[in-house]
Amino acid sequence: MRRGKARRRRVLAEEYSEEPQRSHGAFGRARRRRGILSRALVARPLAAVLLVLSAGCGSTGYYDWGRYEESVYQVTIRPDGFDLAAEIDSLEQQLEKTEAKERPIPPGLHAHLGYLHTVAGNADAARAHFEQEKALFPESARFVDFLLERLMPRT
Repeated sequence: MRRGKARRRRVLAEEYSEEPQRSHGAFGRARRRRGILSRALVARPLAAVLLVLSAGCGSTGYYDWGRYEESVYQVTIRPDGFDLAAEIDSLEQQLEKTEAKERPIPPGLHAHLGYLHTVAGNADAARAHFEQEKALFPESARFVDFLLERLMPRT
């Protein structure tokens, strides 16, 4: 009986181009299985990860964020240390480019521009941007209404 197991082990080892291993009971069988299976267990997830990463190479994302995130960061970190007019102009230009490319406007861009216009004292432009934010993203209506009441009280 032992000879049959040894022979099968040699055949398996030659089949998978491994050196024959001595039998160590259940531990040896598990180690052989693990060696054969480990290649498959490593190769498949690695191939899946590479496929996912390569699929994302050509994609730029759904929204064209442009300078929006950087602007929000700068305004939050240094409320007095940025050029307000330059931020407004930059974001307005980004808005025009995004619309020209026929890409969707990122959520919050109009609200951020409305806030910047409020800080600059342009109440009409601010209200227009807040209303546009509500129209594009109805889920933000309660928050935008709160901002309109808080930042620009009606007289």
